[in-house]
Amino acid sequence: MGLIRGELIDIVEWNGGRPGVVAWRYHRPFDELKNGSKLIVREWQVALFVRGGQIIRECHAGTQTLQTGNVPVKSRLRGFRYGFRSPEKAEVHFVSTRRFTNLKWGTRRPVALNDPRMGPVMVAAHGSFSFRVVDPTAFLNQLVAGQPLVVAEQVAESIRGPLLRRLTSTLAAWSAHRPVLDVLNDAALADEVAAAVNRDLAEPGLEVCDIDIGGLTRPYVV
Repeated sequence: MGLIRGELIDIVEWNGGRPGVVAWRYHRPFDELKNGSKLIVREWQVALFVRGGQIIRECHAGTQTLQTGNVPVKSRLRGFRYGFRSPEKAEVHFVSTRRFTNLKWGTRRPVALNDPRMGPVMVAAHGSFSFRVVDPTAFLNQLVAGQPLVVAEQVAESIRGPLLRRLTSTLAAWSAHRPVLDVLNDAALADEVAAAVNRDLAEPGLEVCDIDIGGLTRPYVV
C-alpha cells in the first residue's frame, strides 16, 4: 500500500496550519512530486514551485497543474540506480501574504543622544510593529533558505535589528537641532523610521506596515 500511495498524483495545498506561520513547505517524501499534481493556492498565499533546486515560478490564487518530470511508476523504475528514488526533485513552498501584527521590539539599553538644551541625555523605548511579505521569491531565497517552517517570531527577530538601528539614527539626526522631548512627541517619527526600515527590508522581500513607538522614558541627563 505504501508503494502504491507513493505513486499517486498529489493534491498540493496549505490550509494555514497554526497561527503565526509565515512559510510552509509541502511535505512529499524525497521531494518526488508527481507529474500532473494539482496545486491549490488560496487568496492569502503565494506558492513557489521549485524544480531541480530552482524556483520555476510564483503561483497565485487558483488551481494549477504541475509539470515535475516524475511520471508515476516510470520515474521510480527509471531511478533504480539511485535506490529507486527519482533524481527529478520538485517541491512547493507556500508563503502567507497576510499581515502579522503585535510583534514587540525594545531598546536593549538606553540610547545616548545630545539634546541642544540639556546636553547628553539617555532615552529608552519599546513598542510593537507589524509586517508582511511583499516579494515571496526574495523571502524564500533570503530568509526561508530551505527551512520547512518559518513563523512570525523568526521573521520579527530579523526585523528588530534594522528597526533599532534606524530608530537610533533618526533620533540622533532629529535631535541635533530640536529638544529630544519634542522629537519623541513628533507623530511623524514612526513613519520616518518605518520608511527607513523598509529600505533595509527590500532585499529579503519584507515590508513593515506600521511601527508603534511607545514606552518612551523622559530624557535624563547622563
